[in-house]
Amino acid sequence: MLLPILTFVAISFIIGIYSAGQIGGKVKNYFVAGNIIPFWVLAMSQTGQAIEIGGTFNNAYGAFSGGFWAGNIFATGIGISLILTGIFFAEPLNKMKLLTLPDFYFRRYDKRVELLVSVLCVLSFATLLAANVAGVGILFEFIFGWPTLASVIGISIIVMVYTMAGGLFAVTWNDILQIGVTIVGFIAACVFIVAAHDKDVLTKVLEANFSWEPLYKVEPDKLGPWLTWAQLAALGLGDIVALDFMERVFAAKTPRAARTSCLVAGFITILVGLTMSVLGMVATLYYSPEVGAKEGPAVILQFVQEHLPQGIAMMVLVGLVGACISTADGVIMSTATVITRNILQKNFPNLIPQHKLLFYSRWMCVPVTLLAILFAHVKPNPGDLLVLSFDMVFAGCLVPLVFGVYWKKGTANAAFYAIVIPSVLRLVLYLVFVVFEKVPLHYAGIDTLIPPVVSVIVYVSISLIEQRKPQIQAQAA
Repeated sequence: MLLPILTFVAISFIIGIYSAGQIGGKVKNYFVAGNIIPFWVLAMSQTGQAIEIGGTFNNAYGAFSGGFWAGNIFATGIGISLILTGIFFAEPLNKMKLLTLPDFYFRRYDKRVELLVSVLCVLSFATLLAANVAGVGILFEFIFGWPTLASVIGISIIVMVYTMAGGLFAVTWNDILQIGVTIVGFIAACVFIVAAHDKDVLTKVLEANFSWEPLYKVEPDKLGPWLTWAQLAALGLGDIVALDFMERVFAAKTPRAARTSCLVAGFITILVGLTMSVLGMVATLYYSPEVGAKEGPAVILQFVQEHLPQGIAMMVLVGLVGACISTADGVIMSTATVITRNILQKNFPNLIPQHKLLFYSRWMCVPVTLLAILFAHVKPNPGDLLVLSFDMVFAGCLVPLVFGVYWKKGTANAAFYAIVIPSVLRLVLYLVFVVFEKVPLHYAGIDTLIPPVVSVIVYVSISLIEQRKPQIQAQAA
């Protein structure tokens, strides 16, 4: 496995470095690939960004250890977010010719809102990046026996360098290679698994591992449906506020291409997630939950190596690596550009003049990558990190985006407080539910669902109050 995987990573690096020639010293080319990306390339790129460690590796392990919904929730949630983005947001946002997602909050509201969203998105996506580089570390430790931290550092540097060189061009062209291998490998594995097992055996596996109960059944002192719905909401709705997805929406050649690519990518993501769920559920035929609990996620890699043909196993393992780095490069680039443009340049214009924006955007990839390595080392659990990353922006950033696009009465103050209050509330609930464990286990997930509801109430209330003030003042005069 050493040669195929290292060759795959090397080709990705070469493509990224080669793409540097397309930047031409222009910020627009680095940020949004010159707004010239056609539909088919964009659809593959969005799919590459969506299919990552949660929807693949953790999906399979979750289905193995906890049943279908415990794993498939990742891919289904992310796929839904792309579909919703395509239906409701891709066309209007593409028409605005934005460079970054926080640019929308500045144009629609004000500088305060832009800064708040930028900071939250940076924290969110540093966590997402950590999830994927941690996943690579786990893969390399199992396949090659390399130390996890060394693998995380090595692959992070490789991805960082080619992203610095080629920007969104490097990320986009690499996505085609990386996700192409991933899709072919996962579908081939699913087809082999179905063909190699008797129909009655597969039916029993499905009956044992699939149930609708996780969506509605409440049992004292056990994780219940609130958590399932919370994870689905955080991924399916919170991921709409995704820097990496939106960069591709902005890069689309036409609004229609932006919309259609999101829809296609969303359905492909859900399909690929189903193949990995099947792989995880069938693994229960060969390994007991006790073995899974002892070995952890590595039991899925063991199943791939021991029970799939060598060629298919190789494609699956290479595909898992591709799924991680195809997301990591886009996250590095989008996070670095937001820090440079929306946080530093907008608030300290003398520090980063316009003619130096490209230079600083490239070098900002270094601290972003270092931060992700630190996160991955401190909390090397890709599944938890994935949900946490979108939980952050789901709490406060989603509502101002939705209402900002579709409700003209929303005000800047409404957006500001609709971000601050729910975000602080989310932090308090995290401490109560997770850190201090003051709430019964079956209520887990409510802490994710409450803040966005509060955000809606705050946003609408303040907007309506501010709309009425001129009328009251006019009547008093």
